[in-house]
Amino acid sequence: MINRLDEVRDGFFITNMMKRNWMTRLDLLEIIDRVCKEHRIRYFLGEGTLLGAVRHRGYIPWDDDIDLYMMRPDFDRFFAMADDVLPAPFHVSHVLEPNMHRRVSKISGGDEIIFTNEYLSSHHGFPYPYSIDIFPLDAKYPDPAKEEDRRSRIREITAMLQTEEDAARREELESQRESAYTACPFDEAREVTFFSHEGTIHVFQKQWFEPESTLLFEDRHLPVPSDYDMVLTTRYHNYMTGVRDESSHIYPCYALYEEQFRDFLGHNPFRYTYDASHLQRSRIIQEQAKDILFLPVRSAWWPAMHSAYHTLRAQEQIHITVAPVPFRLLEDTADHEGLRSDLSGFPQDLPLVDVRTVDICSAHYDMIFIQFPYDGTNSTMSVPEGFFSSALRSHCERLVYIPPYLTDDPSPTDPALAAALEVLIEQPAVMFADHILVSSELMRVFYIEILCIITGEENRTVWEDKIIVHSADEGAITS
Repeated sequence: MINRLDEVRDGFFITNMMKRNWMTRLDLLEIIDRVCKEHRIRYFLGEGTLLGAVRHRGYIPWDDDIDLYMMRPDFDRFFAMADDVLPAPFHVSHVLEPNMHRRVSKISGGDEIIFTNEYLSSHHGFPYPYSIDIFPLDAKYPDPAKEEDRRSRIREITAMLQTEEDAARREELESQRESAYTACPFDEAREVTFFSHEGTIHVFQKQWFEPESTLLFEDRHLPVPSDYDMVLTTRYHNYMTGVRDESSHIYPCYALYEEQFRDFLGHNPFRYTYDASHLQRSRIIQEQAKDILFLPVRSAWWPAMHSAYHTLRAQEQIHITVAPVPFRLLEDTADHEGLRSDLSGFPQDLPLVDVRTVDICSAHYDMIFIQFPYDGTNSTMSVPEGFFSSALRSHCERLVYIPPYLTDDPSPTDPALAAALEVLIEQPAVMFADHILVSSELMRVFYIEILCIITGEENRTVWEDKIIVHSADEGAITS
C-alpha cells in the first residue's frame, strides 16, 4: 500500500496530497478491474501508466493519473454498460480536451470538491474530483490507400472543429470523426491505432496484446500487453530513460481545485497557507556562533543536513549537539504507540544526544538547525509543538532551516517539479527561520522567485537575505 508521506523519487518531490490522489485512483481502478473481469472485457495499462509499471513498478514519480487501453470492441461494450454497473458516484464522461484530436473517455469519481469527514475517510483524505482515462485502440486498414483516406478524413474534420462555434454542428462533426475512427472492421485488421496529441498516430500490432500479461503496479498485479516492450518502444522509443519535460496538462491535475479552495476559504485546509504575520526577517549574530544545536527528525532526511554539520564540525571553538526529534506518523501509528525515533538509521559515528536531556528553553543556543518544515500543518506526520519553527525561533539567536528533501534543481522545461517544489517552499519553517540553506544557486533563485509571488515583490530583499547556498557560501552559516 502506498504510504501518504511526502518523499523524493528519482530526484522528484512527491507531496502527500499526490500520494492521496494516487491511492484514490487505484481504488477506482480496482472497481473498473472488477467490472471488466465480471463481463470478460479486456483492458490494459496504457501510456504513462504502462511505462510506470515497467520502469518504476508503479506510478512514474511525476505522473498524476491513470491511463488505460481497450480494444475498440471491448471499449464499446464497456461504455455501453458502465453507467449501469458502476456503483455510485462513479460515472462515465466524454471530454473533448483542447490538446487531443478526439474525445477522452473517462470514468469519474465525482465532479466537485468534497471534504466531509466521512468522504475523506473513505478516499484517503483526497477531497478533489478524480478520474481514469480509457483510450480505445481502433483497427487500422491493411490497405494503405484506405487507411490514408481515413486519416485524411479525420484531419479534415479536426480542422473544421477547430473553427466551428455552433454547438450542434460541433456535435455532428465529432460524431463523424468517431465514425472515421471505427470505419475499419476490427476483425480484418492486423494493427490497431491510438490517435494521440497533435494528431500523431501510434500503430501497434494486435499480436502484441495477445495473450495479455500482468505486471506489478504499486501493490497489485494489473494487465499489460504481452509484448509491452514493443508497445512502449513504439510509443516512447528509448522508454527506459526517464525524461521530465512539458506535460500535456497542468501538474498537479487538481491544481485548479486547490486554487478554488483557497479563493473560497481564504486558505487551503490541507496544507500550510502563507500568513503575513509569520514572515520573519533574518537576524544577525554579532559574534561567531559557538553553541549550536542540530535537530534532525527522520534518519532518511539526515543527508540533507549532513553537509552543514560536517562544515561546522571542522571549525574550532564550536560546540555541536545533535538531538533527533521524535515524530509521529499519523496514518500508521496508533495513539497508544506515541512518538518514535528511528535512531538506528543515523550514521553510527554521529554523536547523538537524547533530545529529552536538552533544555532548549534555558540553554538559548547561538544557532539551531531544523529540518521539519510543517509545524502543525502536515496531515501525515507531526512533532511535538515545542519543536515547531515558530517555537524554536525564540530559543536561539539564529534559526536555520535545511529542507529535508534532496531533489533535482527546478528547470523551465520541468514544470511538474516546479509545481511540486512550490508546496515545499510555502511552509512555516521557511517563514520563521532566519536562514534557509539550499543546495544550489538555481534552487536559491527559484525559492526567491516563488516566495516573492507568495509574499509579494516588496519582500524580495527579505528572501535574498534569508536564502543561502550552503555549499558555496559556508562561511555565512556561522558569521
